[in-house]
Amino acid sequence: MRGTFLVSQAVLKGMIERRVGRIVCISSISAQRGAAPSPRSPTALPKEASSASPGSGREVGEHGVTVNCVAPGPIDTDIMGGTLTEERKSEMSQGIMMGRVGTREEVAALMSFLLGADAGYITAATYDINGGLQVS
Repeated sequence: MRGTFLVSQAVLKGMIERRVGRIVCISSISAQRGAAPSPRSPTALPKEASSASPGSGREVGEHGVTVNCVAPGPIDTDIMGGTLTEERKSEMSQGIMMGRVGTREEVAALMSFLLGADAGYITAATYDINGGLQVS
């Protein structure tokens, strides 16, 4: 969370001067659901990232800067404990409405949209990208 704050502070002045900017934080489904504590996936950090978006968006919105958060669920990356085997993906997919884990490309597409010109009226929100896991 400290890194997100420091980078945001470093770029905000220029964004405010230009009256345009996009900040997208990365959280996790753990922020909504909670998770077993682990050195690789501490739950408090995603919760802080998710809760920072509304306040930060309020502070800088009048300057044309948007602040949003992306909260991925199970995504096929090394952070999930190494490369996921097909068996592990199948196990993880049991509670996901879409029946599979997500991909890095799907998360990148959402972030790319939120960072683009078409997202100029979207701010102070957290976007779940988890195949419906949050409601299953």
